[in-house]
Amino acid sequence: MDKNNINPILLLPEEVSSKIAAGEVIERPSSIVKELLENSIDASSTSISLEIIAGGITSIYINDNGNGIPKDQISLAFQRFATSKVRNLNDLNSITTLGFRGEALPSIAAIANISMSSQTQNEDFGHQIISIPMEPLQITPYGTSPGTSIKVSQIFENFPARKKFLRSPRSEAAKIHSICTQYAIAFPNIRLKLIADNKTILSTSGSGNLLETMYEVYGKELQGKTISINSGSIYSNEEIKIEGILGLPPLHKGSSKLIQTFVNNRSVENRMLTYAIRETYTDFLPHKRFPVAIINISISPDQVDVNVHPTKSIVKFLDEGKIFSTIQKTIRTTLTEQMPIPDLSGKSLSINSPKQQNLSDISQIDNQNTLPLQNIAQNSQLTIDFQDKKPQKEIFDFLHPIGQIKKTYIIAEGPDAMYIIDQHAAHERILFEDILNKINQTNISKQPLIEPLIVSPSSTYIDIIEKNMETIQKIGFEISHFGSSSYLLQAIPSTMSKHNPKSGFLKIIESIEKSRENSPITNQFASSLACHSAIKAGDKIEMTQITKLIHDLSVCNNFHSCPHGRPTIFQLTTLQLEKEFARR
Repeated sequence: MDKNNINPILLLPEEVSSKIAAGEVIERPSSIVKELLENSIDASSTSISLEIIAGGITSIYINDNGNGIPKDQISLAFQRFATSKVRNLNDLNSITTLGFRGEALPSIAAIANISMSSQTQNEDFGHQIISIPMEPLQITPYGTSPGTSIKVSQIFENFPARKKFLRSPRSEAAKIHSICTQYAIAFPNIRLKLIADNKTILSTSGSGNLLETMYEVYGKELQGKTISINSGSIYSNEEIKIEGILGLPPLHKGSSKLIQTFVNNRSVENRMLTYAIRETYTDFLPHKRFPVAIINISISPDQVDVNVHPTKSIVKFLDEGKIFSTIQKTIRTTLTEQMPIPDLSGKSLSINSPKQQNLSDISQIDNQNTLPLQNIAQNSQLTIDFQDKKPQKEIFDFLHPIGQIKKTYIIAEGPDAMYIIDQHAAHERILFEDILNKINQTNISKQPLIEPLIVSPSSTYIDIIEKNMETIQKIGFEISHFGSSSYLLQAIPSTMSKHNPKSGFLKIIESIEKSRENSPITNQFASSLACHSAIKAGDKIEMTQITKLIHDLSVCNNFHSCPHGRPTIFQLTTLQLEKEFARR
């Protein structure tokens, strides 16, 4: 750069500044659809129809039955920062509409041709406005119905730098479909239709029923595999309200596509919200799988900032910690209290058990509330302390143990079904919750070693041990430094008393190295300890032990899955059996 030739500071021409500003709001055809949809929703529309050609690259047409725009305000709507939704600075602290920046129409008009007609409910006829970049607006009377219709064409024709980065029509159409599904879910009371290249690819009834709208959007794949969530049944405090739909754990995906979060019905991108949902599902789902969750957070507008980015999809909360904990408690409570036992057809059925005589008196089996496994050399005799808890699901009160299959699965008879329990997964869940409970009470039982053992782990394992020494001590290991790269193992958790102490310790460290990253480290260690201490597949256990294990599973906070997300119990209903044997 020539230091003697300094360019002067100049005010940019309108045609340049308008395109720069438009580029922040309108990135691609889907951005146009988003802005127009938000305007239609804010106009109290109950029916919205969208038509796109070539993924919206050729044209986008939207029609709604909303309030319409009065004649004397139509031209004003095309001026930047002209809006009916904000009047003063204080209004920015209590935004209740989807749009508010006054940038949608002027940003679209800067990069495309617009033909709009609009009529209010009180007008006898409407008006049409034609907008072409850098040309005067043309407004004429126009016969139409109440509401607003907008056609956008010649998109980015005068902005080749942006147009060359557009993706294929198919890809752009998929993005538009994704946005439309988000608004269909957020506003189930609005009838929404999307037509792509003369083919209807989305249509909702506007029934107002979220579950019905979900089925209309995603098809029958989710039918019978979801439950509703409502924090009102958990919290009396209504400052934060969580509502939506949760997928039952047998339903999971390979990506986070079906984790959708909304704040005051606004679709938002927020890593904290997604993490809160995923972390809550940690011990319900297999590793690296994602839940189905559609969550709307209703919160006072002054507690959330939606004016962070021109797209209005990024938000910041005044108290993120409170939002995080409310989401987690609501989801966890809903899943543990409402989640039914899945059946072997792949569907989940709720069970309302008839009141009948209890088939197994647990108290007569073991007055000390322990699960004795004296016939299994490699397992422990960890005391399970569940005295103040009662079985969560009434169905467990009526299970009659039958026996084992392949020394791996426990079979029990219920009033209307046969139940199959994975003995390892079930015992792992029992031990996991008991270990966490004892950690919280600093009451982990230890087994001192007769002779301390020298453990010389690899450098990778040393890093894990050093970072987590406090947690390792908490779960019952007594370990100290012995030289520069070795440790002295002096005691182990009592639950591992029948294991080889040295190999058992190293296996736990190895499992931590491979563990999922989104669960707390204490849970990872407790999960690993429970896994290595639990009954194994192939272990024979006696009927009294089976009955006791079923009882202990029933009082777990989450009896549905082991800490790694594998299911613990399935049912095969009498109805299914009768169908298979052609009795029905």
